[in-house]
Amino acid sequence: MVDGKFYFDELVKNISAKNRRDSFSHYDNRVIYAGLEEILDDSHIFFINGAVVESLAGITPARTNYEGIEHLPFPRLFLEFSSPREHARTETSKGVVRGLSVGKMRDAFPYGGEGIADKYENRSPGFDFYAVNIFYDNYGFDISLFSSRDFGEYRSGTAPINGFQFVDRSVVTPDPNSTLDLITLVANVVNYINAHNVTIVRTERGNDTLTREELKRDRRRKRSGTFKPRKPVNWVDVRCSTRYESDEENLGVSGQMDYREWVRGHFQTYHSNDGPRTHWKDPYVRGPNNAPWKDNRYRVLNDLFQEQMGLASV
Repeated sequence: MVDGKFYFDELVKNISAKNRRDSFSHYDNRVIYAGLEEILDDSHIFFINGAVVESLAGITPARTNYEGIEHLPFPRLFLEFSSPREHARTETSKGVVRGLSVGKMRDAFPYGGEGIADKYENRSPGFDFYAVNIFYDNYGFDISLFSSRDFGEYRSGTAPINGFQFVDRSVVTPDPNSTLDLITLVANVVNYINAHNVTIVRTERGNDTLTREELKRDRRRKRSGTFKPRKPVNWVDVRCSTRYESDEENLGVSGQMDYREWVRGHFQTYHSNDGPRTHWKDPYVRGPNNAPWKDNRYRVLNDLFQEQMGLASV
């Protein structure tokens, strides 16, 4: 988000404009852009703190509950990361990811989702198939497909080698390890949203952040019948999690810590009468409040986390 504006809004404008072009070099492109526009229009936006994403991305496949993907809070999610993330599209090319569209294949695959999902499901009865549309800072995108059938292999660290489609006029082989990292991150973001100690805060968006020219364009769209109100944004509010440890908690065999360090967020599972309950513990700082940072990167992550926690509370 920049100056109160979300990447999602610019992405929708870009996809919509491409969908309304008079001609495409290939018929499939028109179908895909029309499908993407429909998917985005029906998606629930979740704005995810960049420092939290950093923690979620650090969870290994062996410790990831991939089955959590089967409990999507909505059929179509759009996950917007407050901080762009580099992603290896292939073994020789990289992109900067700004957001992900996630859902079951029949809901989130922009090219005949239901029909293709039926074919996959008929071949592998009892398993669900999912699609992740990966959107980059230049509004380009890729599509990743995966199945619950393969969750066990992912957990053992076996990277997927199929089911990754690029729509830049060709289908190419992706970087398998990067693909596994992406699927693992998606699973952990869904688990984060579904954690038992979080509240989803929905924020309606009005016209207060629009420029005069943008307001004029919206009025013209209203008159032409093409106006769509800005979609609300969901934030994740973690209850009783963020904390700074006291000096006493930082005592070790070598005495009191003389520096500060960043501790990544992580999941904790508790057993209750109602069954296992998973909580998310936000990232936190360990060490005396006035001590220097052990690594400058820790300071950057903490500043990012605190700044975006403030945005979410506005």
